[in-house]
Amino acid sequence: MSLVITSNRDSDRAKRQEESVYSAWSYRNGLSSTYNIPANSQVCLQSAKVNLDGRTTLNQNNSWFYTWHGKALAPIGQGTDDGKTVDFNNCTTYPILQAVNQGAGNNILELQTEELADRINTTHREYHPNFMNVSGTDHFDCNVLRNNALDFKGYSFMFSQNVDQGLNNMPALTDWEKFHTTDAPVRFVASDQLATKRITRNNGAYNDPCVAIGLGVPLSLSNGNGEVDTTNCDGGNGGLGVTWGFGISRDCPNALLNELEDYVPPYFDAYDEDSESLAMNLTEEDYFEDIGIHRNASDELVIRQALPNADGDALTYKELKYYDDLSSALKNPGVRYTLDKDGGSQKITAYRFTVSGESVLIEGKVSAGYIQIARSYDATVSKITQTKPIAQTCWCLHPVLFVGGISTNHLNLTEWSGIKEIKNSAGLPYDSRLVNQGGWFETATLLGQGTSRGNVWRAVARCQEVDMRDIFKNNLPAKVYIPIDINAGNNGINCSTAMILKTSEQIYPNTWGANMTEILGFTGRSIVITPADANFPVLTFQSDHTPTLDSSLSVFIRLNNFGQQVFNARSGNKSTILAHLPTADSRISETRQGQRMFYEPNNYVWLDIGNPYDMNVSEFNIDFVYINEQYAKILQGQSVVCLYFRTKPKELE
Repeated sequence: MSLVITSNRDSDRAKRQEESVYSAWSYRNGLSSTYNIPANSQVCLQSAKVNLDGRTTLNQNNSWFYTWHGKALAPIGQGTDDGKTVDFNNCTTYPILQAVNQGAGNNILELQTEELADRINTTHREYHPNFMNVSGTDHFDCNVLRNNALDFKGYSFMFSQNVDQGLNNMPALTDWEKFHTTDAPVRFVASDQLATKRITRNNGAYNDPCVAIGLGVPLSLSNGNGEVDTTNCDGGNGGLGVTWGFGISRDCPNALLNELEDYVPPYFDAYDEDSESLAMNLTEEDYFEDIGIHRNASDELVIRQALPNADGDALTYKELKYYDDLSSALKNPGVRYTLDKDGGSQKITAYRFTVSGESVLIEGKVSAGYIQIARSYDATVSKITQTKPIAQTCWCLHPVLFVGGISTNHLNLTEWSGIKEIKNSAGLPYDSRLVNQGGWFETATLLGQGTSRGNVWRAVARCQEVDMRDIFKNNLPAKVYIPIDINAGNNGINCSTAMILKTSEQIYPNTWGANMTEILGFTGRSIVITPADANFPVLTFQSDHTPTLDSSLSVFIRLNNFGQQVFNARSGNKSTILAHLPTADSRISETRQGQRMFYEPNNYVWLDIGNPYDMNVSEFNIDFVYINEQYAKILQGQSVVCLYFRTKPKELE
């Protein structure tokens, strides 16, 4: 038996160096004379010493966490029918994956503390418009905490809200898109009219509707308003009244997910329940909107919502019976309001949506001001008279305008509290037609490829799960949900913000893969939620303890210029790995810049070199790699590997 000592350098100073043949993670030792290895020899690791540089290593197993903007949840099954205690199956939200290794594929990331914070910032996914970054202001920010700007203490995470109502931040003329069928031509013209945006129907009779959606600037959910003047379509300029519609809606950017290639959710059917659909007498209005106000073919005011069908497997249209709510200015039990074409003090000339958190108020404009038509939750009235709460599927709301008739009638968008200049974490502008640049639902549908409904990465199924929850079902009036409201003092949305750092199947299901409690400094806490003393609407979470700056990933020694036969089942390939350096069996000491690890196996694992004849070796080539055989560049200073060689015992031949 003979011992061979290898090393990349003479000094043990923990100093990072540039890549070379003397790198701490990959080096060569050339010999002044050849070293003879007898035929049929074996090799094993005698010992190894390395210095870790204090960087964090991330792969797919330790680089995920989730965020949450919604109600704080009780364990599953502990929600109450009165809506005062909410669990996962009866809320409006869903955990949002934050994949810090996004774009790295199977590669392992080796990051300094500042690099990790920067990567968390650039990979952060945000789908709520009021939490998205805007030009000049970051509403999410991860920073490194240090003691007197020196000693590393952990990380801070800041979530803040944009509470600006964005008065009259209208969609640009170029942001208006058709919102019906991909094959249908554009049936409208968008134009500027002083401070309004006008949608004018092209002259002529055609089967497909004239419907447009205004993209680019989603509505602020902090008391954001959207208003449309309907005077022209209600008989202005001496004309007769024509059908029209004004709605607020999510975008549906991937029409290819639907057989008819309509811009609708793939689980939507406008006429799933024909009796109710026909009763609304909306003859051409088969396009999608989350909530819509309409003049139907009988000159009646009809409000409809996209809600679960009776079977709970598809969205369809349900009528909002505002006339049965005694608080409505248009109350008249069982009877819809007939639009007044003749004028008078109660003639409604415009209609306005106001979204406050998750609540939606619908008003009409008369000569004396605004009158209430419909509202969100009120425990004293039926659910069928109320607007549905705004769910995560429709956080990003846009105006949808429909103009009926056969002539050049028009609607004027007179007010839109859009949030402009939104940017995602990577600095890219808001665009609902691009992945991770718009809303949650929009990104989910864009992940679907072509016409294949099965290739949607389960993302659309998650959206459907939210939209089908019992709290939205009119046929389950006992299942109540109290919408999140607005803080009167600062206009912030009164939601709880949380970070799910470890899988939490009993409270926040479908958070599989979350495993960053130790790396981010929240040991023992799988859920980090809004602190009681928060500077609302600015929320800051700070590490509970200083994260350990070491690698949680296994490192292996590879001896490259010999013929030992090893199979790396993880990579599926043959390898020249000689040994594993397990942290648990190593002696580790702290250094000023990292850790020193020394390993000596209790039992030697001899590997056949496979040399039938004597070998004359002129160099030793050593690598330190991860399980995927990527260089472990977290090593610095001096690395030492000692090898034993022996002739294979006769009894083993």
